[in-house]
Amino acid sequence: MAVIAAKVTRSAHRGSSPGAEDPAKVVSSSDRASGGIGDSGDPGSGNGTRVSVRARGSEAGGGASDAPYLAAGETRADDLQSYINRLTRCNLLTPDEEIRLANRIAIGGTSGAQAKARLVESNMRLVVSIAKAYRSSGIPFEDLIQEGAIGLMTAAERFDPKRGYRFSTYATQWIRQAIGRAVDNKAKSIRLPAHVSESLRKLDKARSEMRRELGEDPTPDQLAQRTGISLRKVASLLSTTQEPISLDMPVGDEENTSLGSLLYDKTSPDPQEELIDTEMRDEIHSILSVLDEREQHIMRKRFGFDGEETYVLQQIGEELNISRERVRQIEAQALRKLRSAARKRRLRDYLQG
Repeated sequence: MAVIAAKVTRSAHRGSSPGAEDPAKVVSSSDRASGGIGDSGDPGSGNGTRVSVRARGSEAGGGASDAPYLAAGETRADDLQSYINRLTRCNLLTPDEEIRLANRIAIGGTSGAQAKARLVESNMRLVVSIAKAYRSSGIPFEDLIQEGAIGLMTAAERFDPKRGYRFSTYATQWIRQAIGRAVDNKAKSIRLPAHVSESLRKLDKARSEMRRELGEDPTPDQLAQRTGISLRKVASLLSTTQEPISLDMPVGDEENTSLGSLLYDKTSPDPQEELIDTEMRDEIHSILSVLDEREQHIMRKRFGFDGEETYVLQQIGEELNISRERVRQIEAQALRKLRSAARKRRLRDYLQG
C-alpha cells in the first residue's frame, strides 16, 4: 500500500505570495503509477491509500523542526491537537488567490505543484471540520483527517474557478465522499457505490428523526415522503442495511452442513446488482426527461428501455411517417443530449460499475 506523506511547511513571512517558497511537498513511495491520489479523477480514487501529514512550524532564524508524524496508532492526543491548532492559524485564501493558484495547477510543473500544495494547506481546516462529524464512526480521528485529505487533494487537481464558486464549496463534496467511503468500507462487509451509500445515510438520518418524532419506526411510505426518495428505492435501500450472514456458517445438530449448501440458488438475482439496476432505471427515466416527446419515443424504441422490443431505423420511420435518415438524425441529437445529462447526473457511476 502506498504511503503518501504531505509535509506542510509554513513560510516565515505570512505575507508571502503564491509563487513564494514551496509551502508543501507531496512525496509518494510508489508514485502515481500505484493508483494514488487523483489519478483517475474519480472521488475516492485513492481509496485505501494512507495519507499522513507531517506539520512543520517556522522557528526563529528561519529553521523548521518536524512535528510528530501523524499516523494511525502513533499519534498522541496532544500532538494531534497541536497540529489542528496550527492548521487553524493558516491564512485563508482570497477568491483572487484561489483563481491564481488554480491557473498555476492547470499549467503544471514545479509551479503547479507548489500552487496545489498551498491550496491544500490553506484548506486543511475544512477537512478537520468535516471529519469531526464522523467521530462516532469508530475510525480514529487522525485517520478521518487523512481520508479527507485525499478528497481535498483530488479537489485541488480538478477545481475550475471559471464555474464561479469558491474552492471550499467545491472541495466539500470531495472531502465528504472520501471520508464517507472510508467509513462505509470499514462498517460494511459489502461495499456499495458511493451514491448508494450517500442515499443510505440520508435515509438513516430521516429514520432516526422520525423515530424520535413518532415514537416508533416510520413506514417506507413515510420515509419516502420525508426524503423525497421513491418508495421503490426506499425499499431497496432498506434491504441493503441488513448485515450479511456467512454462507459458510455451520448448521444442523452435527454442524457438518453449511448454510450456503442449503440456500445457494443460481437463479436468484444478486441483491446489490438488483439495487444498482433499479437505481439505473430510475436515473435513465429521469434523464430521458431532457428529451422532447418524439426523441423519447425513438430512444425507447431503438434501445428497448423497460424490456421493450428494439426497432430498426426503418421500422420507426414507418411508424412516425418520416424517413429512415431523419430518424437517425433525431437519434444522434437525442444521444448528445443524454450524454450531456449523464455527465451532470453521474450516470457513468453505473456504467463503469
